[in-house]
Amino acid sequence: AGLALGAALGGPLADRTVRPGRLLALAEALGAAVGLAIPWTVDAFGPALATAPVGVRLAAVVLACGVGMLPLGASLPAAVRCIDPVGARAARVLGRLYAVNTLGAVFGVAWPTAIGFEVHGTRAVVVAAAALQGAVAILAVLGLSRRRDAAAVTAPDADARAPGRPTLPRLPRGVTAAAFLAGA
Repeated sequence: AGLALGAALGGPLADRTVRPGRLLALAEALGAAVGLAIPWTVDAFGPALATAPVGVRLAAVVLACGVGMLPLGASLPAAVRCIDPVGARAARVLGRLYAVNTLGAVFGVAWPTAIGFEVHGTRAVVVAAAALQGAVAILAVLGLSRRRDAAAVTAPDADARAPGRPTLPRLPRGVTAAAFLAGA
């Protein structure tokens, strides 16, 4: 729910901003900060929740996850806008970003489950995940925060591709890495 609400709020915000890279950086930095806060929040409220009814514990987890995912949901619309400021290729750009982000998410679930939690412990894995989100924020600040000249970005030339064969948008390496890490 947090990802969906973040995307719903972040889409119009990404459309209005002249610096979508900064929005992406802010969303990822907020996600990292919330991720770092979760272990200490669990330490603070864990004892009280241990004796709480199941419904209260479930609501606490949903709230923590929802709040944590809200800024991360806003990052995808901002990333799409960084690559395609005028929206001429938004569907294709979104598809590529979503695919790379999903691969990162698979890795982000598989590694901790198979190795990370057992070898390093939950807190270390959570801190590492927050550090990755912080790295995404830094990548966004360094490579994407400049104002994009929307007039310079146009739709791909239909004559430049083979008939019946759509061209896929080339994602900048920094955005590809950020999308993968954001998923992880």
